[in-house]
Parts: sequence; structure tokens; C-alpha cells
Amino acid sequence: MLHRLYEKAFSTKIVNVLLLLVLLVFAFSLYHREIQQDEPWFGEQAYWLVEEGNVKLKSMPGVFDWTDNMLIYHKLFVWVCAALILTFGWSVYIFKTFILGLFLCLAYYLFKFTSRSYPGRRELPWLVLLLLFITPELIHRGFMFRPGYGNDIGFSVIL
Repeated sequence: MLHRLYEKAFSTKIVNVLLLLVLLVFAFSLYHREIQQDEPWFGEQAYWLVEEGNVKLKSMPGVFDWTDNMLIYHKLFVWVCAALILTFGWSVYIFKTFILGLFLCLAYYLFKFTSRSYPGRRELPWLVLLLLFITPELIHRGFMFRPGYGNDIGFSVIL
């Protein structure tokens, strides 16, 4: 009886409709999102790396002499950010879109992995995507330019 209830509640058709609704809400939520937490700092670090060749943070004067040179920072993240600036120009939405692209790559690879791991369960990959896109923290951070999150998604996509 539980198996039939599961098959009806989580049929591929129902899960796909729910996923479509969730994706629409997610897409509409991207419009006019505010700049969050440390995004300006990382963008500024990459900006100075591109402009002057060394990482600094002039928006926080008097903190560890960071207005002249920063030795401790998220190197890979700031270097990738600098490459984005050189390629596309300066905009926080370019950085946010990069993170969104990594998030969508993660969703794609999770879908592929689940499809290959459970070939007889057609609804399971869609259910995994649904669960990914209804997780509040992932909805929030799927468009946030943060080093830990972006690197985690990028490395999980590579793996």
C-alpha cells in the first residue's frame, strides 16, 4: 500500500510539474536580488588584482594594512573572479551568474549521476532535482558570489 502511495505521489508527471513550478519561482526570485554579505569585498579584491597586479581592499582602511596588500585571501576564487573581469568586464551580476552557472552544472551532473545509478527509476532523477531546488539555503546561495559555496559546487561538478 505504501509503495502505491509513493508511486502516485511521486510519479514522474507530478514531480515534473512541481519541479517546473519551483524552477519558475527560483528564476523569478533572481530578479533584483540584493548584494549579499562579502560579495563586494571579493569583487574589490579581484578588481585591484586586475588594475594594479596585487590584491588589496581599500574599502576597509586600517585593517591589517589591507589597503596596500593582502597576503591572505581566497586565492583561487579571487583569481577566477579576476579572469571574469578581464573577460566580461566589471559587474557583480557577472560573478553571480558564474555561481548560478556552477549551480546549474551541479544540478545537471546530479541528474545524470542519478539516472545512471538507478536506470529503472525514471522519477528519481527528477525528484533529486526537485529536492535540490526546494532547499532554502541552496535557493539563497545559488546566486550568491561566495568563495566557499562556489568552490564547493565547482569541485563537486569536476568530481
